[in-house]
Amino acid sequence: IDDKTREQIYRFVEVPSMPSGMDVLIGEMLYNFRCCLDHLIWQLVLSEGNIPNTRNEFPIFSDPIRYNAEKGDKLRGVSGAVVAAIDTLQPCNSTGPNDYWKHLWELQVLSNTDKHRHLLLNRRALGKILRMYGFFGSHVPKGRYLNVPVEKGAVFFRGELDVDMNVKPTIDVLFSNAPPSIRDDLPVLNIVSLIHGSVDEVFRR
Repeated sequence: IDDKTREQIYRFVEVPSMPSGMDVLIGEMLYNFRCCLDHLIWQLVLSEGNIPNTRNEFPIFSDPIRYNAEKGDKLRGVSGAVVAAIDTLQPCNSTGPNDYWKHLWELQVLSNTDKHRHLLLNRRALGKILRMYGFFGSHVPKGRYLNVPVEKGAVFFRGELDVDMNVKPTIDVLFSNAPPSIRDDLPVLNIVSLIHGSVDEVFRR
């Protein structure tokens, strides 16, 4: 209880450490998502009776001019139908916010960063959802959810005094050093799930 404001105070008492090696694990996931797309092109070249070469890979472009200039080398040996299908799967040809293909570009950016520049580090942050439990009846408890670092002693919620409630925050894991084009307020789990859905859809198509 805050004697000055007469509010209930909720603070972090124990904060477990981040799991060891999570940054490496996320990098491995991204690598495997990207790798399986390149394996797909290799097999599609073989299925046409052609011999793959070192330039064959699944193209992922956000710029349509670069895509049209470079796709010929990357897709050499696959069928025309495959090229037409991959044209529709490019982030540069995304037609709306619900298109999965923009998440392929996130895969490209994140996997290149992890492979060539630095590990993608993670940090914990207070989630946007707060769960409150209790017997409130028709009364909606008043309170303030505070955006604070997830660390021992940090006060994350202040609520009215005469309400019996249990407050449970959500903790998200965010990228702490991803490239600027990647949202830094979206949980890593969400980003990886969206990428996973995009890769699944490529194989389905």
